Amino acid sequence: MVSNQYARAFRLVLFSAALLIIVALACGTSAPEAAPAPDTGSTSQQATTQQSSQPATGQEAAPQQQASSGQGQSPAQDSAPPPTRVLAAATATPLPPAIQAEPSADATEGFVDFDIKDPVIDPDRSRQSEGKMVLAYHTALSPKWSDPQVAPASRTPYSAFLQNVFDPLIGAMPNGRFVYLLAEDLEMTDDFKKATFRLREGITFHNGEPVTTEDVKFSYENYSGANADIYQDKTERIEIVDERTITFYFKESFIDFLELYGSEASGAGFIVPKAYYQEVGPEGFIEAPIGAGPYKIVGQTTGQSVIMEAYEDYWRKVPNIKTIETKGVPELASRVAALKTGEVDVAYFVTGALLQDAIEDPNIQVDPNNSAPFWLFFPGYEDPANPFHDKRVREAVSLAMDREFLSATETQSLAIPTGNFIPPGKGDYLDRPVPEYNVEKARQLMAEAGYAEGFEIDAFTPFPPVFSLAERIMDSLREIGIKSELNVTQRPVFLSMLREHRAGFPGTQIAFSISTGPPNAAGYFRAFGLCEQGSSVICDDHIDARMAEYEASLDLEERSAIVEELQAYILDEYIFVPVYINAFAMGAGPKIKGDIADYSVVSTSLFPYEDIEINP
Repeated sequence: MVSNQYARAFRLVLFSAALLIIVALACGTSAPEAAPAPDTGSTSQQATTQQSSQPATGQEAAPQQQASSGQGQSPAQDSAPPPTRVLAAATATPLPPAIQAEPSADATEGFVDFDIKDPVIDPDRSRQSEGKMVLAYHTALSPKWSDPQVAPASRTPYSAFLQNVFDPLIGAMPNGRFVYLLAEDLEMTDDFKKATFRLREGITFHNGEPVTTEDVKFSYENYSGANADIYQDKTERIEIVDERTITFYFKESFIDFLELYGSEASGAGFIVPKAYYQEVGPEGFIEAPIGAGPYKIVGQTTGQSVIMEAYEDYWRKVPNIKTIETKGVPELASRVAALKTGEVDVAYFVTGALLQDAIEDPNIQVDPNNSAPFWLFFPGYEDPANPFHDKRVREAVSLAMDREFLSATETQSLAIPTGNFIPPGKGDYLDRPVPEYNVEKARQLMAEAGYAEGFEIDAFTPFPPVFSLAERIMDSLREIGIKSELNVTQRPVFLSMLREHRAGFPGTQIAFSISTGPPNAAGYFRAFGLCEQGSSVICDDHIDARMAEYEASLDLEERSAIVEELQAYILDEYIFVPVYINAFAMGAGPKIKGDIADYSVVSTSLFPYEDIEINP
């Protein structure tokens, strides 16, 4: 494997160079050109081998700025410079827009020229699915994650179940960001007010019933998850033409329809069987879900494990693996121990003190898998009585964090300090410098704000199970007088808290989150930046007003300018405080065939399951 890594490292260097060329060509334009599909070569590590790449600009990670003279250095500043880091292919590759920048040969006058690929279909139906893979998921498991009708603004349910049990009409695959799946064709008028899908023939759900336009209509109209309000506000009616043809009519131009419906920004495009769903109801459905994806759920223990078996009549191919068991293992030590003993074949989020141990194990391959930034936020900061209402206090929080030290201690310096809460590669991403680390300046700002002696808050609530990083950040904040207690939750609870908005985080708190799901910068604001919408815990009139202008505009350059301005605003005001691009390291045992990184080129989790291969 080590020799293969050198070859892959060389390909990654070429890929980074290609990204630099793309950015140079795009300089001065509002929308960068689409990059070619990434080389699926490894970004994995064995022992101390490290390869390099960097955010969408192709530049190396910016070095951490030094504190003012006279300030003591952290351990990270005493040590050698951090290594160059690797962005996961799914994170580093600039996502192409849904609409072709230039008309293609297949463009039809009067219709939008979408960039949608055809699927890769394996016609060999003689193979049989074989073997079993066990995956240690890094959180407790929620039964609700098996129902796309209530999908939250988080990738968690998709990576756990949705993208493997259900198929969307159009979705991301290794050969493209938008690929025809249950649909074989889409036509949308160039005023963005009418969209017609043609379903693929002969597709069935796991119960053998055909997938029809009645199911598509029901899945859309019954949907109540993330971004449901946008669909409800925009849609005038849906017309079923026949069992395979369906037309959506919109009240106004819906330019982002495919960006939302054809991505994990919402679960509305993941089709459920209407008759079965209505028969068993939402509670019955999460106990025994039925989809049209490559795997079907055949058993589950609430919160602990889910067993899936291959659906061998799956239309795209016969899945390679017969049985996949997902275990909810929130405890890091338990995940790593299970990986080392062979109890599980893959473990998500190998981090902290045990990461180096996994890297040095000759039987384990580790993919650094840098995914998306963690960012801090301040529930209730809008209230003048809240200490975080003062921008100087929020800025002091940012200044108190030595991001290089946090990366070194939590991820063996694999995590990449960043200046934005949006991952590189997302549409309209704004490149920002890494924020300064300066404790003395932070203390000065605290004093100017009237908190020279600091204050105590009710809770520090991290994204589960990232508790070790949270405790290190809490230690940093104590240096400037902000004292807190760690609020430990499970992932399903935390996601529910986000959907309750401000009410989910009572009192005075600091919290932090992460997301890889939204397809572009606008998607992050829809999910996390609008008052009482999605999973947002903030309420800012300026953001709401500018996003309303964004939604009303059909000018692509104007839309890009708006979301870039909003990114600068939310970062300059320290409403969100980015930490680093997480190293969502995946560990894989010897049962996984090939390189574990080859199975995460679409997203920063294993996908598609049907393509994964295991050794006998």
